[in-house]
Amino acid sequence: MLVSPGKRHMNLISFRFLALVAVGLLLFHSFRSLTWRRLVLLVLNVTFIASFANSPLDLFPLAAFLMLGYLFILVAHSQKSRMNFVAGIFLLLLAFVYLKRYSLFDFLQFWENPYVVVGLSFIFFRVVQIFVDTHQGALVERISALEMFNYCCNFLTFVSGPIQRFQDYREQEKQLASINITDRTAYLAFSRITNGVMKLALISTAFEWLFEWMKIHSGEASYLWATYAGAGLSYFLQLFYNFSGYMDIVVGIGFLFGFKLPENFDSPLDSENFLDFWSRWHITLSEWFKLYLFNPIVKALTRRWMRMGLVPYFGVFAYFVTFFLMGMWHGTTFMFMIYGLFLGLGMAINKFYEIEMRALLGKARFKKLRGKFLYRIFSKSLTLTYFAIALTALWMKWDTFTYVLGRLGWIGILESLGLFILVIGFIHVGYMAVRIFLARFRDHLGELDQSRSFQQIHLAARVVIVILFLISSQISMPKLIYGGF
Repeated sequence: MLVSPGKRHMNLISFRFLALVAVGLLLFHSFRSLTWRRLVLLVLNVTFIASFANSPLDLFPLAAFLMLGYLFILVAHSQKSRMNFVAGIFLLLLAFVYLKRYSLFDFLQFWENPYVVVGLSFIFFRVVQIFVDTHQGALVERISALEMFNYCCNFLTFVSGPIQRFQDYREQEKQLASINITDRTAYLAFSRITNGVMKLALISTAFEWLFEWMKIHSGEASYLWATYAGAGLSYFLQLFYNFSGYMDIVVGIGFLFGFKLPENFDSPLDSENFLDFWSRWHITLSEWFKLYLFNPIVKALTRRWMRMGLVPYFGVFAYFVTFFLMGMWHGTTFMFMIYGLFLGLGMAINKFYEIEMRALLGKARFKKLRGKFLYRIFSKSLTLTYFAIALTALWMKWDTFTYVLGRLGWIGILESLGLFILVIGFIHVGYMAVRIFLARFRDHLGELDQSRSFQQIHLAARVVIVILFLISSQISMPKLIYGGF
């Protein structure tokens, strides 16, 4: 994240952010006018983004990128041509790569001062989505500058998504004048927010502490294979609860402003394989790449080679390209190419394996095999192990990575892999046992949750825990791992 040095921006679990949300809610619900509520959102968005800058000049590159995107969208509305479309996509991509300071463009860095690019990755997705849909005729109604800014710079989704489609945002934004907070909405919102704070500030922080401890002791330990596996698993769980907690907070606050933000997670720790994992993890990002990269690649290949037997293998290739680029998108250094290779190869190999197994066993026998208990546990464990190893690129530099591989050797790598699979397998079995146990009390828990007095006590207890934590952790606030996007 390039921001001016010394600047302390708003953290989602800080009193500054909570104060911004509280004042925003009071203003937002003061008048039931669509124009008023749009203007309140504008002020909230500008205030939040301005917290990342020391001067208005720091925001100029971000504003310039938005204006460039808006210009292309206006042109696409008035004159649809393939040349304009290709030029627009090329220039938007070029501007994005330049502003993010990818090492490839180091020799072009004539804007030397630190400037704000946090949020640019998600603004890029939103601008491209509107531009492509406008060009293809899926968006007919012209978009105003205010609508575009509030959509692209929504203070809830500015830092780390989710990537809400413009059509969904517009439909909800038009209904803002009729939004009123009911007791049920407030209960759901505050339950979700407190869930998120506890995940982010307690569970994620605990795994962060474990991860740092493992890293510190990995150099002196003779059991490097074990500390590497422990560090990798801790980082993965820290990342999941950090990101999932963030999502809970923004989705909960979204309820209070009348927005239903798309979910980004659907029990990813329960994924059956790597293909399944990416339909449950960071769902809106996967959906974006599927719509605007994977599907066009498969269609282009199918048009070029009209042989139905090859279509599944086009998917193998498209998965590799899509997830390789998605991995690279996460950062600007060489290690993110390694991360992209892990993701691309994982998806391509998983797809190829499914094609070949269906051909070898037939659909029915393959389905029966996938339903077997040991196969499912091994498959789930291998999936999470593979992703945890791929995430090494996010916390280890290239020279450290090669040093660790050299020290581990093949035997150490296999021992680490075995430990990963074994630990995750035990966690899965334990998790399944807890779910079976709780299922016996599901009806009673459902009745209890519907009780108004229970809801009030439950919510009050959560709020007290969150406030106590916020007060006690002012010195060292946990940060969003994805906060630099």
